[in-house]
Formats: sequence, C-alpha cells, structure tokens
Amino acid sequence: MLGIDSVYFLMFAGWRTEMVSNRWHYATRWARHLPVVLVQPDQITPRRAHLSEPDERIPNCEILSVRTTGDTTYA
Repeated sequence: MLGIDSVYFLMFAGWRTEMVSNRWHYATRWARHLPVVLVQPDQITPRRAHLSEPDERIPNCEILSVRTTGDTTYA
C-alpha cells in the first residue's frame, strides 16, 4: 500500500472528551489497514510519564503522549 507502514495524527488537548472529529474518522479508516498513532502533545501536565497506550475505541491504534517544548500556549 504505497510503501506506508503506519499513519500518525497530531491531536490537541481535550480531544478525548469532545465529539468525534474528522481526525477520529480518518484514524478509524486508516486503522483498518495500517497501525495508527495519535500523537498527543501534553502542555498541561508536562511532568507526566509520556507513554504509548492503546485507544480502546479504535482497534490497531495507539495514543502517544509527548512532552511539548517552549512556553505554554493554552489560555
């Protein structure tokens, strides 16, 4: 499939508690064929352990929390 081995989506804080978005729909579709990683920048709790965890709603999908750099940009 075009030499692609995985798909990454950059998410935003709070997306888990909001309505299903276009990114979620695309992630669901891609996960049928390839592993999907939802990259979750974390500015609110920067000292939290940044680990990969499965997304229970989407088979073949992981959530990867990463530490952001620079100043906080959230209000």
